[in-house]
Amino acid sequence: VAPQPSLAALRLAGLVGLAALGLAWLPTPPAEDKPHALRPSTHQTASALATFTLLPIAAGYLVNLRLPFFPPGGERLLLTVLPLLLLWLACGLDAGLQRTRTAALLLIPLLLAAAAGIATFYTLPRYVDHDYRPIVRYITQRGRDADTVIALFPWQVGYWRAYGVRLPNGAWLPPQPAPLDQDALVWSPALAATLDQALQRGTVWFPAPLSFGSTLPGEIETYLAQVARNAENHWFSPTTRLSAWVQQPAPLPATVEPITLGPVTLAASAIAPTTVAAANLPVAVDLTWQGDTRDLHVALRLVDASGHIWAHRDYEPLGSFAQPDRAGTIHERLALLVPAGLPPQPYTLALGVGPRGSDQLFPAAGGSDLTPLATLQITAPPAPLSSARLPAQTLLDPPRASAGLRLIGFDGIPPNSTWLAGTSLPLTLFVQNNLMPGDASQPLSRQLWLGLRDARDRTVTTWTGWPLPNYPVESWPAAALVQLPAALDLPATLETGDYYVEAAFVPSGDAAVGAPALLAPIRVERRAISHTRAVPQTVLDPPAQLGTHALLYGYTITRMADRLLVELDWEVIQTLWPPHNIFVHLVAPDGTLLAQDDGPPMTAAGAAPTGSWLPSEFLRTQHTLPLAGPLSSETTGLTLQVGLYAPATQVRLPVSVNGSPAGDAVLLPLPAPAN
Repeated sequence: VAPQPSLAALRLAGLVGLAALGLAWLPTPPAEDKPHALRPSTHQTASALATFTLLPIAAGYLVNLRLPFFPPGGERLLLTVLPLLLLWLACGLDAGLQRTRTAALLLIPLLLAAAAGIATFYTLPRYVDHDYRPIVRYITQRGRDADTVIALFPWQVGYWRAYGVRLPNGAWLPPQPAPLDQDALVWSPALAATLDQALQRGTVWFPAPLSFGSTLPGEIETYLAQVARNAENHWFSPTTRLSAWVQQPAPLPATVEPITLGPVTLAASAIAPTTVAAANLPVAVDLTWQGDTRDLHVALRLVDASGHIWAHRDYEPLGSFAQPDRAGTIHERLALLVPAGLPPQPYTLALGVGPRGSDQLFPAAGGSDLTPLATLQITAPPAPLSSARLPAQTLLDPPRASAGLRLIGFDGIPPNSTWLAGTSLPLTLFVQNNLMPGDASQPLSRQLWLGLRDARDRTVTTWTGWPLPNYPVESWPAAALVQLPAALDLPATLETGDYYVEAAFVPSGDAAVGAPALLAPIRVERRAISHTRAVPQTVLDPPAQLGTHALLYGYTITRMADRLLVELDWEVIQTLWPPHNIFVHLVAPDGTLLAQDDGPPMTAAGAAPTGSWLPSEFLRTQHTLPLAGPLSSETTGLTLQVGLYAPATQVRLPVSVNGSPAGDAVLLPLPAPAN
């Protein structure tokens, strides 16, 4: 990178330019008057303007034929034509006014068009992919007062000044970037010292602008990777990557049994600290891998005893944060930020591995796709945090106060999203406690009320309760920030249409709900059902009953070279809540699991969750079991095990035949292949 000119040199060049411009405008001796000088005719003026306009356009067109190029935002290059356009307009008005004064009326549509253009300029979103507001909000919600934002250019600082959060005293909520000196736009020991000092204070956030052809962003990231742990690595646009870095001491190695996750083995892990406040503080994570680590992605999850995920981090490929180690072993050093709003309680930091580019995870021991690494004790922050630290994707403007609680925003329901009747709306509410110690103006105990309102302004379904039984409102500190995970079940009988999700806080035992906060508009679609009984390849007589909800009366199997296609025929007795998954396992005579397909029910028409099943309905679910190789015609004694289970608890529904218990799985013999 060539050295940048100093500010003093730029000022000197500007003064020289201004002096030269002043000399050019010095008065010159007047020329002799030419009383017979002729004013150019309108025809001559039009010819000159046409020449000045068409020649550059033609030249640009010919160049573009040979070297086609139109950069992002290239429409701004058309501003060079604006002076010529204004001259054309002026000539037209001048010619019109020479004929009649009514030509001045032409100014009215021109002024109206100009006003519309200005209004559009200030209201129409442009360059949405390069919007900096999501970056500013992301760092604000996950940052701390001691953190540092590295800004290479003054325009980045300007974005923070425009979109940052203002405190009541008028100051900006940290972290706020300071522009680097022009001399720092090249890598130097001074810049390295600046980064070291920032890491000692807290997290370093670096929104790297990668579209300027400079090597400096890469040099900064390379240095940070050597001296710190990566806590965030997130692309916000094709030209901007946000990374976060922390300096955490290496945790003591933990002695664990090697854990096989698909093609890779987790040989060791270490986590520290194990007690951390819910205040965007980092947790150091060391992972040691062995095996085939290619084309894999890693998922870190912070879960509670019920399995709810409170924080997560996904990255790919596995080995992205690896340090040099002995042959055949990959040692990764990274960090996980513990967000604001987590209730103080123990959590489990768990890990999963899956194919790159997929959300699926390889099953670990016990059938779960997550492997526990450590238990973390999350505590309340030592001092109240700004409500801007809550990681809400959708913010209420203004926040809604209700029963002493302040609803800041929510997550989980994209506006105008489509949901299927018979499913649950998972959402997280972000709340701040407005009550002060000793404040008796509001009742202590609270409940959360969720409702769904239809287009006729009728409430069609509600839920009332408290999602955190171990963390009631009366135990919250003053100004505490809390995340409230909840769910609203959409009945299977809901009609297709548009609805609105609402929320409110009410005193416990009070059935009256005031004006609730409107969260998001959604659309609900009802699944088409059939009352026609399909004819399966193999009929179960008598059928198997699962719980008190459905009868499995037949199945059809299609053998393929690399997979087994299974269709199950069901008759519904009653709707099954919460929604259950179907498991289909291919088992050898010795009990070895050869193939499996576990997941929510799917039909040829699409998803069919058990919460959408209606009494007297018939449906056929489809399942694909991948095989390691084709099944030999001599292979006998294979069995399909089929059943329903709750994904959150892995508990299966009991099976009965003619009223007699038959375990927790229906056993279906695999028919011999047809000759």
